[in-house]
Amino acid sequence: MGSSLTVTPAANVPAEVGKGHNLVIVNLQKTPLDGLARIKINALCDDVMKKLMERLKIVPDVYRLIRYVYVEKKSETILEFKGIDATGIPYTFLKDARQDKKEVKLLTEKEKKEGHRKEPYTFKVEKGAEKLNIDLEFYGHYNEPLLKLQIDLKSFEIDQVLKLSYNPDSGKWGDVEPCKLEFKAEEPVLKKK
Repeated sequence: MGSSLTVTPAANVPAEVGKGHNLVIVNLQKTPLDGLARIKINALCDDVMKKLMERLKIVPDVYRLIRYVYVEKKSETILEFKGIDATGIPYTFLKDARQDKKEVKLLTEKEKKEGHRKEPYTFKVEKGAEKLNIDLEFYGHYNEPLLKLQIDLKSFEIDQVLKLSYNPDSGKWGDVEPCKLEFKAEEPVLKKK
């Protein structure tokens, strides 16, 4: 499905299956193995799978894109934000982060050329402030809209991981859930708070 069938050794597998077996190829373009296929479907893989699922009466789960943002309290007045993966390793998916629609950090010359700042994003918090409003901008690989976060500074812990859930079908963000990083067997694992 969706393969040009030209890259070996992966292309060798369907070539072997196609010799005397039932090979089905789903691809928009011609492939070198089309002659071996019992069935050749020129269509988008998503369209074929939707029709197949309907025919088999299978309801697929709703896909959710999960992202994690690590928020570190550097001092009483400084918070730092950066993207991480589910194991706690830095993962860049944020294009920018802004505090109350303001540019807080001066851009370096390199950042000006690239058109955005780099992670981690650092924000100054006013002493005695109870809330911090942050706008997160994403690279948009899944057409993610801006996400507006409101951090409750009164109950904020020293380090906190925020779990973000996005539904690409609806184009909407779900609830933001705080998580904790727990280290077991030398590998960080995210647990729901």
